[in-house]
Amino acid sequence: MINFIKVLYLGLFFIVFACSAMVAQVQNGFENYVHTPQFGNFDNINEKGDLAIQVASGGLINSLFPSVRISMSPIDRFGAGLNYFTFTSSNSNSEIQTTKAYVASGDIFYYGELSNSEKLRTTYRLGAGYGFGTVQRLYSESRNSGEANLGIQRFVLESGLMARLNKVGFGIGLRAKYFNFSNKFGFGDVSRQESERLDYLVATAPVFLFDVNTRFEFGGDIGRLFISWDQTVNKIKDEDQMVPGYLNKSSIHLGFYILLNKAINKKNKEK
Repeated sequence: MINFIKVLYLGLFFIVFACSAMVAQVQNGFENYVHTPQFGNFDNINEKGDLAIQVASGGLINSLFPSVRISMSPIDRFGAGLNYFTFTSSNSNSEIQTTKAYVASGDIFYYGELSNSEKLRTTYRLGAGYGFGTVQRLYSESRNSGEANLGIQRFVLESGLMARLNKVGFGIGLRAKYFNFSNKFGFGDVSRQESERLDYLVATAPVFLFDVNTRFEFGGDIGRLFISWDQTVNKIKDEDQMVPGYLNKSSIHLGFYILLNKAINKKNKEK
């Protein structure tokens, strides 16, 4: 029975990975990056001195592992994290557009336990963060050949609840995000339509977006694999007319994390 469950878990991960790869091949634009949810930070930080490293792939990108997070707890019940996210995606139909983006961010959070028994441990986190980045879009059309850039600032308030059993865990979180946009311009010829889209995003700032984050994970106490599904639930004003999206405002991530300090301690004990 245990072997069957393990095979089922692995099969689920392969299905999610395949779906992510297929989604990554469709068109992307500025608005897709703006809407792509930042996946939930369900750090397995338990006490002072914990250091966690998390790596994940996303469904809206062509890179396998573009997202990296490092988090630690310098004092009991308080933690800090650093994040880096990047993607590069081309228009799969004609390859006349290439979108590149990155965002670096940091956050601080408060964590604690709601319950802790032999079978079930329930934890929570409350955090705030700031991030900045750039979206660069390259055009190689017959009439227009150039580059446009959009600057992004992101202010975040978030909360998360995680229930962990011996081998599996389930999490749900909420995130409120304020975005500021700036036109960093570019060079060459950019179509009037794309220029108007940029101008509209800059004019609407600051923009409030709201995410719902979910997570399923399995593994041991030190490291686990996870699947997260994150959804942006609201829209930018008049986005369907002014900045229509090519993709849904949802994101699937597949990744893993490890508590580095506990993994090192375990290795030393085995020696």
